[in-house]
Amino acid sequence: EYLYNLRKKYNETNGAEGAFVVVNNNSFGWDNTRPEELRMGVELCEMYDIMGEVGILSVGAGPNNDVDVELVGDTPTNCTSNFFIGVTSTDENDEKARDGGFGEVSIDIGAPGENIRATDTGQDYGTFSGTSFATPHVTGALGLMYALPCEQLADDAKSNPKQTASFLKNVLLIATDP
Repeated sequence: EYLYNLRKKYNETNGAEGAFVVVNNNSFGWDNTRPEELRMGVELCEMYDIMGEVGILSVGAGPNNDVDVELVGDTPTNCTSNFFIGVTSTDENDEKARDGGFGEVSIDIGAPGENIRATDTGQDYGTFSGTSFATPHVTGALGLMYALPCEQLADDAKSNPKQTASFLKNVLLIATDP
C-alpha cells in the first residue's frame, strides 16, 4: 500500500509529491500453495492489479524446486494479474536452473539465479543461488527501461501509467529468449 500511495500521489500531483515508483521486487513466496489457500493470498493478487492501475509492475520469485507451479501451486506466481511477472532462475548456460520452478502460465521469464555474487551477512560477499536472486535482475531491467532517454516514454509514463506499465511488461517478455 505504501508504494501504491506514493505513486498515486505522484500521478495526481504531476510529480510534485509522492514518488515515481515503477516496479517492485517480491523475492518471497509460499511453495505448493495457491493464493486462494492463504488467508491473504487473494488480497495479495488483487494488490498487484491495484498497483498496476497507477503504473507499478510487480515481479515475483517462483519456487526453488523443479516443480510445475500450475500443478502444485505457488504464491505469488499463481497470481493472474496482468501487472505481475513470475520469475524462475537460470544457470550459466541460460537454461532453467536445476532447482527452478516452471509453469506455462505462471512463470513468465527466467533470469540469472545461479552463483550470484552478493553481499553476505557482516561485511563480506558470498555466492548464492535461487529465484530470489533471479527476480531482482528482472526488476532492475524494468527500472532501466523506464530510465531510457526517450521523451515519449517519459510522457506516456506520466499521462498513461497503467498502459505504459503494460506496454513495458510486454516489451520485456517479447524481447527475451523463449
